[in-house]
Amino acid sequence: MRLQSNYEEIIQRSPSNTMDVIIISRVSCLFTGNRYKARGLNDEGEVAQFAETEQIFSVSDSDLFSYVQLRGSVPVFWDQKVDGPVVLTR
Repeated sequence: MRLQSNYEEIIQRSPSNTMDVIIISRVSCLFTGNRYKARGLNDEGEVAQFAETEQIFSVSDSDLFSYVQLRGSVPVFWDQKVDGPVVLTR
């Protein structure tokens, strides 16, 4: 899977400890397009509008926490015209 990435680091300091927050977002380059034109699943098994966001929290020097969120179009063959019903295409 080819992905485009963005990276941001936020450092929050307090008198007792330091917490680093790192946010990494990755967007698929394989099935992109306007969300009203790229829908569902393609023949290669890629979902439209796939994105992955990872949040990494580092508290002091010993504790590390990570949370990953995935999102994308529903992985079935479907289409929908603007203000129209959802149509299963296969």
